[in-house]
This record gives sequence, structure tokens and C-alpha cells, in this order.
Amino acid sequence: MNVWDYVRDFGSVVDDPILEEVAGANPSRRDPVGFETFCGLPLSVKEGVPAEACLPEPEKGYHPPSCGAAADVTRFLTVGLEAGMNTFLYGPPGSGKDAFVHAYSARTRTPALKCQIVSGTDTHAWLWSRSLKGGDTHWEEGELLKLVRDGYLSSTGERIPGLVLLSDFDRADDDQIETFRLMLDTIGSGRIPLPQGGSVPVFPGTMFVATANTVGSGDTTGRYVSANVIDASILNRFPVVREMPYMAWEDEQIPLINQFPKIAEVAGFLPGIKTSEGWTGLGAVVKILRSMIAEGKAYGEFTFRDLSNWLGFSEKLIPLYVDSENPSQKAIAEAFRLILDRFDPETRHSIMFAVQGNIPGLKLEGPLK
Repeated sequence: MNVWDYVRDFGSVVDDPILEEVAGANPSRRDPVGFETFCGLPLSVKEGVPAEACLPEPEKGYHPPSCGAAADVTRFLTVGLEAGMNTFLYGPPGSGKDAFVHAYSARTRTPALKCQIVSGTDTHAWLWSRSLKGGDTHWEEGELLKLVRDGYLSSTGERIPGLVLLSDFDRADDDQIETFRLMLDTIGSGRIPLPQGGSVPVFPGTMFVATANTVGSGDTTGRYVSANVIDASILNRFPVVREMPYMAWEDEQIPLINQFPKIAEVAGFLPGIKTSEGWTGLGAVVKILRSMIAEGKAYGEFTFRDLSNWLGFSEKLIPLYVDSENPSQKAIAEAFRLILDRFDPETRHSIMFAVQGNIPGLKLEGPLK
């Protein structure tokens, strides 16, 4: 084989423009695939898949966990996703379950579709729906059916297996879950049921990622009363099952600092000061509140969303307190009402007592009592 045949047939990377022209005659030749470091792992980025075919990036400033238990879990999950394994990911609201999947899809250019489970939704319609044309019944193919059956046709002509995100999977009723039973089969090839009987195979390599607040046993904490029990034979079709913990404060503080610069200017509050005994300021507030919730001393959740709402509203309140000694501190303390008023009076008092000294301007006796 001469050099011309080698370049044409195998797509050797060369610098000579004449050889490049010969190489271009081979339509199957591709440029080297790029790489993305994700959760500390180098992952290939799929060629020919546009961003709009993937799940959108999470909110501005998101980055995968870099330390603590959450980093260990996301590295573990990334290995499973790279292997194309069905994954069941559960944990408290705001722990970053869906955000992790969105980021993986967006940064590796994995074509994906998100299916949000809502009570009463006809999940079969995601696959196909009935319509009448000229007095005859026709079956319209849904986006889920197309991705799961055919994969995604990239601009290079290659069909690439997709990712299906089943969000709030523990909110699904029995009928909704049954929609996915055959597709989730991991022993043989998954199958897609057809409306008039029979089935077709799932495109090889297609993976399903389900996210939930519970592990399928229903609500055991009293905080997720709308969660349903999931048939054990369905859970068994997810080879990877992991609990997603909250991010370590070292990671969680970063997007908050970027989003709320005025609050970050308040000395000792955001992110706080790290001492030998842990964080002070907002870092301490987060740990205290989440510990009280986990121990059953407070009913509710304290998520990243709650933090964003509190700090965002604090910035909006600052102009109201321009005559105060420290307008930003006053605004932070007053906006803490958004958190406190979710709890009963006795619990509010306990929370205020526990976090005092970590929220500037917050006093046990005063307008927030």
C-alpha cells in the first residue's frame, strides 16, 4: 500500500495540502475527536452532534463536584454513563442530580431527551399518538420513540445512541412506569412496545437515567409524600443505583459567589471563614439547617435553590436600607424570612438560636422573632 492509498483509506493526519486533498476524498474520514475533562475524567466529545441535540447546560456557574462525597459519586456515575449503563440516581432536592446529567450530555455532546414525570401524563404519547387522517387512524411517532429506536444521526452520518433522562421517576404511577419496562431490559436487548402489538428493539447503547428523591421504597421521611413505591423488578433494570449527596460547601459556594457579588462583599459571610472546626458564615448556616432537617428537628429542605432565592432577594432589598449602618447585612438578615417562614414558630426560634453569629445582623430578639 502506498502513501496515497494509506491517506485516502485510513485518514492519516498529515500536514501536506496535496495529501490533505486526497484524504478528503474519503467521506468517512473524520477529524480527531476532542476531549472534555469531566468529573476528573478525560471523556471523548462526540463528533457531529450539535448542542441543540443535547440537554442544555445547567445554570450559569455550574461545575461538577470536585471534592467530598459528591465528587466520589459523580466520578462513579460518569464511568457508568461512559459504559452506557442504565442509572438510577436519587437524593434530596437541589443536590444536583438532573444538573449532573445535563452537564454530562452537554459537555460530551451526547444526544439526549428529558422526560419529566408528572402525575396524569400519558407517557405512551412520548412514543406514539393516534391521529385521524382522511377518516383513517394513523400513529404519529414521538421524539422518544425516534431517539430510542433509531439513535441520533450525526452530521458525520453515524448513528449515535442517545440518553433518556427520566426526571422525578418516583412520582410515576404504575401505568407510567410500565411504559418503560421493556425498554429498560438489560438481559437481552431492550424492546419498544408498539401501539398495535409487537415491539422493536432499542438502539444499541441507548441508556436511561432516572432521577428521584427516594430509592423506590416510597416516602420514609415525611418530606416526599408524593413519592410512589417503585416495583423492585423495575429498579432491578438499573445496574447503577447511587444516592447523590449535597455538594461540599467548597463546591456549592462557587456559583453563589459568582451570582451574588454584592453579598460576597459582606465580610465573613459568603462563603464564610474555614476554621479547624469547620466553616463560619453561610457555610455554617447551610450545615446547621441541613443537619436539623436530617435529624428530624425541622420539616422541609434547604437546597441550592433556597440559597439562591435568599441571596438574590437580599440583593434586591439592599436599596431599602441605604440609611442603615450596613445595608447589605440588614438585607441579608431581613431576607432570611424567606427561609424562616417555612417553619413553625417553635422551629423558627430553634433555627435562629442555632445560626446566630453566622448571619450578620440577625438577632434572636427582634423583628424576625
